[in-house]
Parts: sequence; structure tokens; C-alpha cells
Amino acid sequence: MLAKLSKLRTLVIHKAKEISVTTEGLQVLKELKRLCLNNCEIMRCLTQGMLRHLSSLEDLAIWNCPELLELPQDIKHLRSLKFLTLYDLPKMTSLSQAIEHLTNLHLEDLPELESLPDQLPSLTRLVVVDCPKVVSIPALPNLKRLTVRGCPHLERRCQRGSGEDWHKIAHVRSINISSK
Repeated sequence: MLAKLSKLRTLVIHKAKEISVTTEGLQVLKELKRLCLNNCEIMRCLTQGMLRHLSSLEDLAIWNCPELLELPQDIKHLRSLKFLTLYDLPKMTSLSQAIEHLTNLHLEDLPELESLPDQLPSLTRLVVVDCPKVVSIPALPNLKRLTVRGCPHLERRCQRGSGEDWHKIAHVRSINISSK
């Protein structure tokens, strides 16, 4: 069935219980630029190999998937991926180190997320909202915009001039750090 959609550029999967798409099926979506998964209430993970062949994917958004625990390791194959938005994922505890090529990362309402990846050298925009367990920020040499809200540890560490992580973000042009 997906063969008929080979020119598809945006795919939204809404309220799916599970996603069972074969790797071969996704190979035909060579022009897919944006994938959104939302309100998939019992989905615990994305099928391993699901993302591997989406070579043109630039934007991945996942929100309101309360059982999702982690992103699959094959996200590292998405070399065109620039934008990642993760929102309202209450069980996600970590992010793959394989997202180092992103330019925009938006994390919101991830109460169990404990840390950010160690290496994000291409990141130009970072939003971290309501991620109270995130304690520190990695070195972000190309960051231009930073927003932190509802993350008490991160807010303290990124305090202008005196925070422990201030030296990592002092070069950032636009910094918005606030408590709720």
C-alpha cells in the first residue's frame, strides 16, 4: 500500500496503538520530509529498523505517547534529520547519543528525562521545558538560541555569569531562562 505513496512528504500517525510497518514498506517513502507521531497511547517503542530508510526525513515530532520509553538506535541513520520535537513523553528517561547531527531540539514535558546527549555539535536551537531531572547542559559550540523553563537544576547551572554551565552557553545570542 505504501508504494502508492512514494511522493509523500509528510506523514502523521495519530492514535495508533502500535506501528507495524515493514522496513521494506518504508523504503518507498524516499521523499518523506516530516513524520509526526501523536496520541499513540500504548506504543512503548518504535519498531527497530522503522526509521533507517527514511533518508530524506528532516523533521521528527513525537508527542503525547505516554508509554514511549526511548527512541530507536536506528535514528543514527537519519543524516538529513535536523528538527526533533519530543513532547509529553512521561516515561522517556534518556536520549540517544546518535542525534548529534540535529540543528533544532525541542524537549517539553519529559519529567523522567535525566540528561541530554553528550555531543550536539550542530545544534543551533535548544528548548528544554518541564524536564526537572535534567541537571546539566553539554558543550554546544554552535548554539544560537536557548530556552530553559521548568528545569530547576538546569536553570541554576545556566545562571548568567555564575552558573556552573554558564561557560558552555556564554556565546549564545538569545538565552531565555525562567522558572515557571
